[in-house]
Amino acid sequence: MKYRMNLLILLICPLLLLFGCKHESVDDPSDKFSGYWECVRLSVNGKEYSDVYSDEMGFDLPVYAFYNLALANDGTGYICQPIDKIDHETAAKQAFTWKKDNDSVTLYGSENSSMTLDYADGQLVFKPDESTCFWFGKVSKFTDFDPDQWLKKTEEAKK
Repeated sequence: MKYRMNLLILLICPLLLLFGCKHESVDDPSDKFSGYWECVRLSVNGKEYSDVYSDEMGFDLPVYAFYNLALANDGTGYICQPIDKIDHETAAKQAFTWKKDNDSVTLYGSENSSMTLDYADGQLVFKPDESTCFWFGKVSKFTDFDPDQWLKKTEEAKK
């Protein structure tokens, strides 16, 4: 029995490495779009935030906690909001497909939804409306957002 279990593990592990998560290897140095992207700056109602976003309630959130993008070189990817970890155990990932066009990339989600991000100065720029803009910088891995540490830091700052 133990022999069979070890054999099964030896067979399954390489398959998991090959087929488990397509987005583990997304960075293609020859492609300016594929890779990991996280929010590095945002603008809301004309006010820009480059490290920390301060809302009207006095909460200071790191801008990287708003959105992360993973663009795999096979035309698939996902977007997530690390800030979701405040209310949930993990940040949900929403899958999409994407296509590049010279200086922009368009993400296609479910139900015929899409969003276009422009490439400028090494960053991806998304403007969902007239008063909001997000800039994404390419990173080797996403910055971890720990809501417990953020909450502790927020409480200490208010003292």
